[in-house]
Amino acid sequence: MDSYVKRATGAWGKIIHSEYGHKCAMCGRVAEPYNYNWLEAHHIGGRASLAMKFYTELGILLCTDCHKVRAKAPHIDQTAFLEWLNEEYPAKYNLYTELKYKLVSHHDIDIKQICRDLEERAAYAA
Repeated sequence: MDSYVKRATGAWGKIIHSEYGHKCAMCGRVAEPYNYNWLEAHHIGGRASLAMKFYTELGILLCTDCHKVRAKAPHIDQTAFLEWLNEEYPAKYNLYTELKYKLVSHHDIDIKQICRDLEERAAYAA
């Protein structure tokens, strides 16, 4: 199961990078081709819950500074980040608030199917 989680996580990140055009959603910095290592796909709903971890709709691409250093960074001030998210990406914010308290057992998740679906989508990601 762990190998499927790892594969699905890699595919999820590739999809997020592609959806944002390798550009930080917060500050707008754009990566040079094949130099994406300072851009990080952030899990808005966190990574602890497999139920939320692989929702691409709950992913956002941030540069390292906007992800972990700046005042509104989700790893610095979650409240400020969520306020920013609500202003800039209300659909993502609304989905997050809708799902954050829903409990889904890991046993109800078909990680093999999630992995296959994400890898198929990632194969078409730029």
